[in-house]
Amino acid sequence: MKSKTVMTIRLSRLKWMRKSFPQVYVRGDSIYICVNSHDSDSKGRIRHHYSIRSRNGKKAINLLEQLAEMDKKISDMDFYWAENYIGVSPKAHEYAIKTPSPLGLNNDFFNKAVQGSNSMTYRNTYTSMGINFRSKNELIVAELLKDLGLKFKYEPRIVLGNNVEIYPDFLIGIEEADRCFVFEMQGMMNDANYALKASQKETIYINHGFRDGKDILFFKAGNDSIDFDVLRLFIEAVVEANIKEAFGLS
Repeated sequence: MKSKTVMTIRLSRLKWMRKSFPQVYVRGDSIYICVNSHDSDSKGRIRHHYSIRSRNGKKAINLLEQLAEMDKKISDMDFYWAENYIGVSPKAHEYAIKTPSPLGLNNDFFNKAVQGSNSMTYRNTYTSMGINFRSKNELIVAELLKDLGLKFKYEPRIVLGNNVEIYPDFLIGIEEADRCFVFEMQGMMNDANYALKASQKETIYINHGFRDGKDILFFKAGNDSIDFDVLRLFIEAVVEANIKEAFGLS
């Protein structure tokens, strides 16, 4: 079972973040965004509307999708709370972050990362969620992250230190902690050439200050399929470690 203290912070802060978003809805060919007015002479909410085919309309559709993802995550966490803990689900609360990511791996970093930046040729393609993955194991990771309610970007380009470019398998966001971390699926460690390249890549991360178990998770496997339950425990442990550090619990 997940730590009740950590779960309380995650859920209540996520609800607090959700309240800051505007109301967005679609009617016909228009999409509406309603925001609270900051003008003391204005009452109620200000409503903007755009054609769903316009540039602003497409941005609003993207916002609507983000809100739907957040609402689902809150709903799933509320359900988990009801199933596992005594007492009512926590209400919205800010919970100020005490320790930002020491490497700047925050929500802004995550949002700016561009998915699918690696131009290396695909040998195999495993498609899910509209994404082409290079291996079946990576597809399993992606589906698990979706099940855990964690946002991710597959093979984004990130820049380390003095313009060192690297393409992690996944960049995983922990939105409510203003954090993200790298996940490297090292799935062919029985192959000597693969293991050497994986080791070299691992060294690059470590030399740039990435902490195993917080800023990055290396998940080593042989040529066989990975254990879904073990992988879940590893990912949840990294999420919890980041939450505890961010909010001063460790």
